[in-house]
Amino acid sequence: MPVFLFVVWVSGVAAIAVYQLVSAIRRNRRFTRCFKEVADAYGLTFIRGSLFFFPKAYGSHNGFSIIVEKTTEGKQECLRIKVAHVRALDLDLYIRKESLGSRLMNAVTRCDIVTGDRALDEMLYFHASRPAHVAASMNFETRKRLEKLSRQWETVSIKQDVMFVTRPLDRAVTASMIVECVDSLMAIGAAFADDGPLRARLMRNIERDPEPEVRIANLRALAAAGALDDEARSVLRRSCDDANAVVRFEAARLLGEEGFAHCEALLASPGSIDDALMAEILRYLRDRGRRVPADALMACYRGAALLATQLEVLAAMRDAADPRLCAFLVERLANDDSDIIIAAMQALETCGDISAVEKIYAKGKASLNPFVRSAANRAIAQIQSRLGKADKGWLSLTETDGTDGALSVADGAGEGAVSVEVSKKNRKG
Repeated sequence: MPVFLFVVWVSGVAAIAVYQLVSAIRRNRRFTRCFKEVADAYGLTFIRGSLFFFPKAYGSHNGFSIIVEKTTEGKQECLRIKVAHVRALDLDLYIRKESLGSRLMNAVTRCDIVTGDRALDEMLYFHASRPAHVAASMNFETRKRLEKLSRQWETVSIKQDVMFVTRPLDRAVTASMIVECVDSLMAIGAAFADDGPLRARLMRNIERDPEPEVRIANLRALAAAGALDDEARSVLRRSCDDANAVVRFEAARLLGEEGFAHCEALLASPGSIDDALMAEILRYLRDRGRRVPADALMACYRGAALLATQLEVLAAMRDAADPRLCAFLVERLANDDSDIIIAAMQALETCGDISAVEKIYAKGKASLNPFVRSAANRAIAQIQSRLGKADKGWLSLTETDGTDGALSVADGAGEGAVSVEVSKKNRKG
């Protein structure tokens, strides 16, 4: 019986060995045919595979060094395609597939360059000593090549001197797939090696790229590349007519004072922008002391969906100090939200007239919210002071006006004087 088991064991081991040997022979023959086609396509030197040797193709083509070979990563055998520049780029460049480690590192260092192509930015980590060079090189065609490589190959690594991809040998691969990969790597290398004027390449991307966020990234890179000349400013002006509202705002922002009118035009048509962009434009103009036209502000308020955006619009109305906003702001006093009421009163400080005072007074008197009452007092005082049509103290509220036993400082009293509210009956007596 033991002899029988031994024979069975030996037979099993022999069968496995034969199977692995036959599989290796078939695999080498398959890759031999595949590598031969690749070598013929680029005029490379070809080393035929055998039982003990894996095939290999290597050589030069169009200024690039190309190697197609087998390598081992950890314990896994992989096919590696390496394409190197004949001369290393004058640029510290590193592009690789995103990993948990690179995401954690970027969360701390914030060194990952954003191209604006969301799908690609999620796949790849970008680092370069000159970020503007990456923006200029990452045109639509280059990004699509990188995206396809990232989907088909296990490892993607691009540096200033060498580029390579790897794929496990147990995954199917064809000669056409390898040829397409080599072509893509050479095209990517040529894009980064392009020594054409940086500004010209950025401006070309701004006007031709189909992705709005990529156009924005190139606009910012163009502005960071130095003072804007006439040609660059012309590109920015054309971008102010871009189909995407965010691109229009970014171009207008980079134009400085010349772009204020474009920002106001965006606010005048709030249906074309979301709340986040509306608030950003308002803050941008307010920070630069620019008063937004009343019509645009009223349209913004009506188009705003979020409370925070409505408050931002009301703050801009306060800065605008336009009497044409008075009636609109008085209507906001009927709002149920105390934040809106307070912001409207603050805006009326600069926009309100005498007709608004009574409404403010009534709203403050009817409210039990001390912040609303305080805002009403300030608004009335500011309107009276600004218009100069009433004496100080006319139509003013105490902090707790209307409650029994209220104490207030008498208008004409000296320091520390306290007056008690007197009833009508006592007054008659």
